[in-house]
Amino acid sequence: MKKWFSYTLIFFLAYAFESKAQIVIGDQKEPENFSALELISKNGTGGIIHPQMTEAQRDAITASLSSSQKTEARGLVIYNTTEGCLNLYRNESEGWVSLCSGVIIPLLAEDVAEIRPMQGTIPGDGKKGKAKYDVAQSNSSLDGSCGVIGSPSRPGDFGNFNDNTDLRKYYEIVFPAGTYSYLVVGEREYATQFLTVTGGQEGSFSGGAYPIIVDFDPKIKELARGLEENNALYTTIFAVYQKDGQWYKAEYKLSVMDCLGCGVRIQTGEKEWMRVACYNLGITNTLADALSYSEDLIGDRYQWGRQTDGHEKTGAYIYRPKVALGEIVYPAAPLDSLDANGQPIGERRGAFIPGTGAFSGIGGDWSVLHHPALWGDGTQNAHPAKTVNDPCPKGFRIPSKTEMEKILNALNINTSLWGGLAKDDGILFLPYVYNKEISGTWNSGSQCSYWTATPGATPSVSKIDFLTKAQALIIQSDGTPSMGAVEKAKGATVRCIAE
Repeated sequence: MKKWFSYTLIFFLAYAFESKAQIVIGDQKEPENFSALELISKNGTGGIIHPQMTEAQRDAITASLSSSQKTEARGLVIYNTTEGCLNLYRNESEGWVSLCSGVIIPLLAEDVAEIRPMQGTIPGDGKKGKAKYDVAQSNSSLDGSCGVIGSPSRPGDFGNFNDNTDLRKYYEIVFPAGTYSYLVVGEREYATQFLTVTGGQEGSFSGGAYPIIVDFDPKIKELARGLEENNALYTTIFAVYQKDGQWYKAEYKLSVMDCLGCGVRIQTGEKEWMRVACYNLGITNTLADALSYSEDLIGDRYQWGRQTDGHEKTGAYIYRPKVALGEIVYPAAPLDSLDANGQPIGERRGAFIPGTGAFSGIGGDWSVLHHPALWGDGTQNAHPAKTVNDPCPKGFRIPSKTEMEKILNALNINTSLWGGLAKDDGILFLPYVYNKEISGTWNSGSQCSYWTATPGATPSVSKIDFLTKAQALIIQSDGTPSMGAVEKAKGATVRCIAE
């Protein structure tokens, strides 16, 4: 009985499909006269999912077909996961077509032509293309190198994040002797313009080297932020052309990553890389050798918790308000002289504010409010979030005490170096820089301090010290380094780390 019912059902289904070859799925409407199949999403919540496969799997479908079978396969559609796009099989001579670019995808695997960085003279509006692009963190030189680590093996081709004058790159496509036509060039996703010089894309041209000028989209820099070689951003420059009636392709794969920059190998896990700014905050000569001591490496001295407002400069005005009975040299900071972010306003804005301890006896802070969260979250958090007061540039922040300790452990510090140089394969130098005392006078060389975002001293020492000091890397004049508490009113050095 079951077998009879199955045969009957198949018969009726076959009859229904033959008597009415037009089908509507998703609605009970009548099919349009011109349609064989209609798929309807009434609520607009669904679509068609095509077979998904890699480019190699796609090519395998048609590779073994005979000429007559390839004719029958015209119109075959799949989703190419390698490219991230629908592909259509046109015919035997033209092969697969990418529906994203409309460019014919050749069937031939071998490349007759080669794409490479331009070998000749580069015009003044661009630079030679490369297979690897580094985005430099803090370098504005025209060659786009990565500052102190710039070398033939690791060039920084995109300059820095904020400069978009370095996005034009020059390649060339080299053809063997012969006659070619229909040259089309492109890039998967990150270019805004392509230019070639061949006498016209559809015109015929002879063998030789022809420029490919690529204008990259500025977004490629932000997309590459924080990426290194193991997870770099990949893209491809490709060319499609015709020779003797057959289509060919040439490809040149690129990887784009954030410039490794300066940093140290820390001892957690598998010696993770900690990226650290190459220079102290306030350095303007970023072409100076960052790995050995010089006056060019000193930088500015910040009072703890303050923004960049001029107080950090060597010749900053020292705030000494006058009152009717004379001049107060070390006054207690007025309670109403801070803005919503805890920064000084009025005459105190941009001035070095002497510490409050000399007369009031409440320690060496520049403010009697003792805000603990001006540069961090006010805690001992190992990785505090960047605050609005943090003076470090975009992509960087002031390190916490825990992070600065890791930097300290990765340095060799001694008086012969006049600072600390990174161990192992680290790329970092912290120069010995005198502090500015809480009075605004210069330290004669007794110690050097590098601020952290962590507030406070050990609570058991004294409550005053806990409120009016912050943690810093301290280097004594004899080269002895340690982590300790420094008065917030002192002018100390800032070295930023990557966020």
